[in-house]
Amino acid sequence: MLAPRNFSIARPRRSTRTLAGAAAALVIASCMTGASMSAQGMLGSLKKRAADAVEQKANRKVNQKIDEVAAKLVDRSFDSMFGAAGDSEGGGEKAGGFALLPNAPTEPFYDFDASLIYEIERMPKGKSSNEKLLVTMLLNSDGKYSGTRLVPEDTKKGDGDLFAIFDLKNESMVMLITSDKQKMSMAYGWKNAKHYGDGLTEPATGSDPATTVASPTARPMTFASLGTRTIAGYSAEGYKGENEDGVAEVWVTRDADLPSGHLMGTSASIRQMRGVMPGSYPTGTLLEVISTDRKSGDTGRMTIKSVNSTSKTRIDMSEYPRVGVGSR
Repeated sequence: MLAPRNFSIARPRRSTRTLAGAAAALVIASCMTGASMSAQGMLGSLKKRAADAVEQKANRKVNQKIDEVAAKLVDRSFDSMFGAAGDSEGGGEKAGGFALLPNAPTEPFYDFDASLIYEIERMPKGKSSNEKLLVTMLLNSDGKYSGTRLVPEDTKKGDGDLFAIFDLKNESMVMLITSDKQKMSMAYGWKNAKHYGDGLTEPATGSDPATTVASPTARPMTFASLGTRTIAGYSAEGYKGENEDGVAEVWVTRDADLPSGHLMGTSASIRQMRGVMPGSYPTGTLLEVISTDRKSGDTGRMTIKSVNSTSKTRIDMSEYPRVGVGSR
């Protein structure tokens, strides 16, 4: 009898080539997926860089425009207060011996102890023009600086209030602009500051009173007494001053309640005060001035309107961002 044979069903074998192809397909698919993700990431990065570049360019244009507007406002404000002269760019000298300097030193605060308000009137050929301007002078009891505030008649709408601080200590002139929308400041080097120190007061000689020079380049005046009278509640002494250029009637007070007026002459550099503030005046606090130019016949009058000997005003420079460029 024949022994039974063992039968088995043979399973088909996968070829090594098939397995290798599948593995390769997986690798290719993985690479393609990675490449796609990498491309998407790169595209996203490029888009972000492009957006950032556009934003930066837009910001530069906006900042450039702001700088241009600020520079024009600076120049217009300076010209309104001091008149157009010189070139401010690169530290160039402007009217009044001032030069716009980004790093001109200033005090962190300016404290004033008295406030005097004057009415200024210019009279061509001695005839009233009916154009009057109020000027506020702020005095410091230490005599380190003085301030003058005015709104010039030709100030354009939106330019705002103008305030100049004449800082002897730092030899700087600081101009502040305040409007409904903003505050800003400009600091100028002030080469004539040394002329307004204590040494500027000339001692009395003979019958001439001690005088304070308002303009270092002005010809000296000879003064004669006009007696005394009361102005704004203060005892005032009057003097008539004369030189080759003109005649001035000046009334001053030396009341101990008021800070020294030796820095009031600093306002002579202000455009609206030219032809009004004499080149020199008897030492004291000015209460009234009438000046007449011999050549033109033009007259300027400065009359005190109010005096506040206890006024306390503090200027915080941190509230006035510095503008350090000029457009010219």
